[in-house]
Amino acid sequence: MGMFFPRTNTWGVFTGLVIALAFGIFVSAGPILAREFNLELLAIHKMSFMWYTTVNFLVTVFVGLIVSEIARCVKPSLKRPVDPSLLVNLLRSKYPKNFDDKSVKQDGFQLSSKETNPPKCD
Repeated sequence: MGMFFPRTNTWGVFTGLVIALAFGIFVSAGPILAREFNLELLAIHKMSFMWYTTVNFLVTVFVGLIVSEIARCVKPSLKRPVDPSLLVNLLRSKYPKNFDDKSVKQDGFQLSSKETNPPKCD
């Protein structure tokens, strides 16, 4: 996700992964459990198995982006510079070519003093 959405962070990506995994298990195991216990199927359980991957991908991306933005607002230290060489070619032109890696400390990403302003959560 980080290659396509530079604003994502570890919290968002991991949360998106876990939520999408739980959702995928719920969708795929629902018909089996409904048949076993004579329950009525929900509309989501009538979805073709060919859509499972697409739906889980979208759940991962949407949940990951939302949680990443919330985490950036709650913990401003998660706002960090992005090395353009880690992004997809289409996005590299939007980021400066002179990535200042001197603002990054050895123990992790730490912003330089001019970039420590918290992000505005509008």
